[in-house]
Formats: sequence, structure tokens, C-alpha cells
Amino acid sequence: MRDGVVKGLRLTEDEKEVVRRNVFYDTEQTRTGPAFLAYVERRLQSCSGLDLLRLDPFMGCLGADLTDTEKRMAFLRNGLNPLLTRYQVACILNYHTPKTTNRQTDSWRGSDWMYAVAGGADITNWARAVMVIDPTHVPHVFKFIAAKRGPRVGWVDEDFKKQIIRHFCHAEDGIYWRAATEEDLMAAQEAAAAKSGPANKKVVLTVEKLLKFIPEGATIEQRQLKARS
Repeated sequence: MRDGVVKGLRLTEDEKEVVRRNVFYDTEQTRTGPAFLAYVERRLQSCSGLDLLRLDPFMGCLGADLTDTEKRMAFLRNGLNPLLTRYQVACILNYHTPKTTNRQTDSWRGSDWMYAVAGGADITNWARAVMVIDPTHVPHVFKFIAAKRGPRVGWVDEDFKKQIIRHFCHAEDGIYWRAATEEDLMAAQEAAAAKSGPANKKVVLTVEKLLKFIPEGATIEQRQLKARS
């Protein structure tokens, strides 16, 4: 992922050297909860002057049931917040939305997207800002929604009007994001239209409509009835 981002940014050799001096990676696979926070503090102590801490994913660091509000807040407010304040470090917390949902999000506002994460609303309340990545019906195209404090992200359209939504794509030649092209956006719109077309709309069957599929004075197997309806 690191190499992909460097490639996508088209960094010069001098810029790559700046990255090597200022970006540190830790792979921690055994600690969670308080033990993980203690480990983070030791790393912050040993690398003085850090500006940004990225935890990915939050679920793996927490080490508790996501529905446990007390443990979530113990980690974020009682554990992580004091470290960020003490060492004057900002934090990006990478987190997931629920894996299986049937939510209709077409009419959602930015304030609705803030609470799209799995777990509870207190995570959104804790965060100073929230960015949500939502897939489209085209596998490589994604919608980025600056859900909480979105206008501060600095996105504007051609008329310099503030925006909170932009589209980005998985790159074809490495692991990094690239800006969506007009072709990407058109493909996503066409796929969404096809998905919501008449063939994909649910049909509501009344008793009267259902009886039309049953031969008069006869019986019909359930599988046959389903096939006809």
C-alpha cells in the first residue's frame, strides 16, 4: 500500500527520502484494548515530534464487542484522547460500516452519513470529522462523503461552491486512489440506473393478483406459483 501511494503521487527521489524520514509503520498483531494503548504510548515516546497517528482498523485495536459502549468510550475518551493531548498528535481512525445492510441511502444527507459506521453514535460524536467511503455499483468506483464538518475539507466545484462528495477509483497499476474520470462517473450512473430499473423493483402481490396465477378449481405447487408470479 505504501509503495502504491508513493507511485500514485509520482514523488521525486528527494520527496521519497522525506517520506522515509517522516513516516513510520508498525505491525502490531497481539495487543488490544489497554495493552494496545500502552504500546502506542511507548511508540509516541520513542518517536518525538510525530504529528499524525493512524490506527487501522479500530476494530482490531479495540479488542471488544463493537456494541459495548462502555469499552468503546474507555478506549477512545479515557485512553486515546489523553495520549493525543499529551503528545500533541492528531489521529486518523480507520473504521468500517456494517458489512451487510439493505439501507436505501439515495436521499441521505451528510448528517445521516455521519452515523453510517458500525457500533454506536458515540464514535461519531468522539470524532472531530468523519469521511465515509461508499461503494457504487461499479466495483472500482467509490463515493467519498465528507460527512461530519464536510465543508472544511476544501472541496469546491467549478463555480467554487463547497462540496462534500467526490468520487475516486481504485488505480489499475497499483494500490492507491485516483480521481474518477467522466467515464467512471457515467459508468456508475448507468449501473445505478440499471439497478433501480423496473426489472429490479419489488412487485407487491395482492390476494386478487395472486389468485390469477392459480388454475381455477385446481391446486398448484408452491415452486410453480413462485415461477409464475
